[in-house]
Amino acid sequence: MRLRALLIILMALASLRLTAGVSNLRTYPFNGWLHASGTNLYDSSNHPVRLLSVNQSGAEYGAGLPYENATNPAQFGGYQFPANIEYAHLSNWGFNSIRLLLAWANLEPNPPAVSNQTVSHAYNPNYLTLVDNTISNFASHNLSVILSLHQHSFSPVFTNSDKAGHGLGMPIWLYYNATNSSYLTVGGYPLTNSNTSRLVAEKYFFGEPPDGYPAGIYPVICSNCPSQSAASLGFTNAGYNVQDGYNDAWRFLAARYSNNPAVIGADLFNEPPNDKGLRLSSFYALLGSNIHTANSNLLLICQDSGSESTNLVGILTPKPNPPPVSNLVYSIHIYVGQWANVINAISNSFVTNYGAYAFLTNYQAPSVRWNVPLWVSEFEEFDTNTVFNTDDMELMMQYCRA
Repeated sequence: MRLRALLIILMALASLRLTAGVSNLRTYPFNGWLHASGTNLYDSSNHPVRLLSVNQSGAEYGAGLPYENATNPAQFGGYQFPANIEYAHLSNWGFNSIRLLLAWANLEPNPPAVSNQTVSHAYNPNYLTLVDNTISNFASHNLSVILSLHQHSFSPVFTNSDKAGHGLGMPIWLYYNATNSSYLTVGGYPLTNSNTSRLVAEKYFFGEPPDGYPAGIYPVICSNCPSQSAASLGFTNAGYNVQDGYNDAWRFLAARYSNNPAVIGADLFNEPPNDKGLRLSSFYALLGSNIHTANSNLLLICQDSGSESTNLVGILTPKPNPPPVSNLVYSIHIYVGQWANVINAISNSFVTNYGAYAFLTNYQAPSVRWNVPLWVSEFEEFDTNTVFNTDDMELMMQYCRA
């Protein structure tokens, strides 16, 4: 996720050229849940649907408190929800869906209680009320919602290398003792607020510890509680672990909105690391199964790992089969600065700075091979020296419409 990219489509619509190009296109509104059939999406009346979406950012930041009440926003940040004026604007501009960014750190700011090998969660009622109201406000303006239990730089306790601030996503109590302001350990190794610590924590979340680190998925939240995910992913460590907690948070959200057809999808994990050893397909299969246990109507959006200008092959891309989940949508992010590939003028040969065209054509291939829809849920705004590149944006919009 890049903050500037969240405004990308709004910026595009501000362009007269783009507005003229899309204003005469008929946008089919839809009501209720969607289902995937082949590479297309359909509504309950079997009308084809194309998701025209905007990322709604703000509620993914923080560690349980709104920004105005956060005791130390410079350290952990705080969440914010949209202003009333946004709902009508987004609907009037022709969008039909919102990717609503949330965070487990805000949903469960305190660790769960444990009794008799049972883990009990106390999810944040103040945060949930705001989420409920936001979804209701979008729905009242004919905007469906795709939930993203978001992460970037993994947790507020870690330094965000992109913006030299805090990260977002996983609860701080997994890695930080607020009582004495000390960092906890992962796999027995001490954590500090650094980029290296973040990478260690991220690898342990997926059960892929770095070389020399103990095996397993850490931290273990409850050592004598049965794990949900470890055995399914091929690990033997005992105890209810961080991935189990993430599964529970997702299942809770899916159940909460199981009777609300305005909530149409779950974007399972934002920007997974580009680690070729990652068991990403197995992770999506387990998490997707848990979510569909609570709400079988949701689209399960599985994002591949490649998003930067040198990653034309993600973790999922080379696999002959898609993640084994139903109602699957394959997703990518594209963070490159131009539409076409950059050419080295001296040697007249391609360099490794690929453009969005190469990304779209390359990552469309597994979507077609697997016969599932493709969704580009974030992409670069194509700027040149901070000036919005209207020509490149128009080329991308034409390609996506086609």
